[in-house]
Amino acid sequence: MVFGRETDINHKEKQMMTMFETKQKPLFEEMGSNEFIFKEQISSERGACESMCKISMDVVLRPYIDSNSWFYDITFKNTYKNKKRGGKDLHPLYRYSVTEEDDCVFDGMCVVKNPITDNMVRALLNYRKEEQEYMEGFDVGHRPTLDYCGEIMRAMIHLEA
Repeated sequence: MVFGRETDINHKEKQMMTMFETKQKPLFEEMGSNEFIFKEQISSERGACESMCKISMDVVLRPYIDSNSWFYDITFKNTYKNKKRGGKDLHPLYRYSVTEEDDCVFDGMCVVKNPITDNMVRALLNYRKEEQEYMEGFDVGHRPTLDYCGEIMRAMIHLEA
């Protein structure tokens, strides 16, 4: 009888281990969102006008189905003022979209989660338009923080998964 109990215990332990090993990954983890407003004054014969590109960014951390890796799913919602007069040109990814003939970059990107992209995403999420000269946890030197965020977006597009 004792032998039978040990077998039952071993069988239950194996079931428990199998259950832990096949535990489902969460479908996603919302990391946060932020907003970036790029502006430029344009002078013309009719007077000065302002062009603007407003980027609303959402970041979600998602698992790869077939591995233990994760990726950042970054989506953009873009709003323009005077789009035909330079508003679209203000988007940090505009030149990339022209040279690569890829307008999909305006919708967002997916980048693998690693220590470098962790810091890039954290920097983008820590930008606050109310405190444009300061980005929590980052020293951007003499570069305006909004421009720094644009540079991060341009670098991340080259890391797209």
